[in-house]
Amino acid sequence: MNRSSKKRILILVVLFLIIDAAIIFRIYFRDETSPFRGFANLDSYLQGEFSSSLKEKGLIINQESTDGNLYMRYRKGYGKYWLERVIRQSLSPSGLISEFDWNVNNGFNVILTHPIEGNRTLKFREDERKKGGLICIIIDDFGYFWDERVDELMSFDIPMAFAVIPGHEYSERIAKSADSNGKELLLHLPMEAFEHQGGEDEYIIKYNMDIEEIESRVSKALETVPGASGINNHQGSRVTADSETFQRFLAVISPYNLYFIDSVTHSSSVAFRDAQNAGVPAGRRTVFLDDSEDEKTIDYRIEQLKNRAHKNGNAIGIGHINSETIMALKNRIPFLIEEGYLFVYPSQLVN
Repeated sequence: MNRSSKKRILILVVLFLIIDAAIIFRIYFRDETSPFRGFANLDSYLQGEFSSSLKEKGLIINQESTDGNLYMRYRKGYGKYWLERVIRQSLSPSGLISEFDWNVNNGFNVILTHPIEGNRTLKFREDERKKGGLICIIIDDFGYFWDERVDELMSFDIPMAFAVIPGHEYSERIAKSADSNGKELLLHLPMEAFEHQGGEDEYIIKYNMDIEEIESRVSKALETVPGASGINNHQGSRVTADSETFQRFLAVISPYNLYFIDSVTHSSSVAFRDAQNAGVPAGRRTVFLDDSEDEKTIDYRIEQLKNRAHKNGNAIGIGHINSETIMALKNRIPFLIEEGYLFVYPSQLVN
């Protein structure tokens, strides 16, 4: 073998060694630009950064590996809409494809696919050891005024939602301030009742209204309540009881990626059922906190809300801007937290 051939062979050997070294380095010492962001492989990424992200977002309480499976324990009561969104957000840096399996007792599975690492199944299960339930408070009828009661509600340091009626003097200002004060925002959209009380004629959704007019009114209403994550109905017993009208309304709001909370202003409401059938994330009011403005009655309603959250995993209470409601909430919230109840936004409960 001549010197030239030996030299070519030596160059090829060196090249192979460099390639092997690069492969080994990529597998075991991934840099921050790799899909697993510095972790050696998919499993270490899932048990590391991914799990930490879910804990920071308040989803999982703890995790454990059993028989080669990764179990994520989470609090009962969260809605599918929020669960899927949070998990997909936490997975987005990795490039993993996720598929959800909800046909599981006491939880759900997430099937992950990666072209090199293969498939993994994450098993999310409700943590039965956690006491209490999830409670959501929505305060209706913002926009008419701004006084010390509004300031006091703004200062509440728990997750809470404000429902703002469109087109009033303080609607836009309250919407912007609510967002900066950590409150979730809903458009409190007027809808026709069986006994129409008047007001908000420019925005109200009426019985048998055509889809073009509904679109026009929803669009104008959202402009006066910037940053709304969802919608709930102001009055609306006639519209929410009429499936044809309400389905037209749902077809309008679907492209906006908003959720809907049925205030259940009448027992014949089909709003929650129709929203779920239309694929619009939806929730349903559990208790009206202040159909009476007597503080003892409001306190009793809060107790009802607590009991429903304990039984079902979550409950939604709707109240209004009055001093008795504010005082009752201020008195009860610390005790509810001490008992293990967790306050959440409506977006965390919708399905």
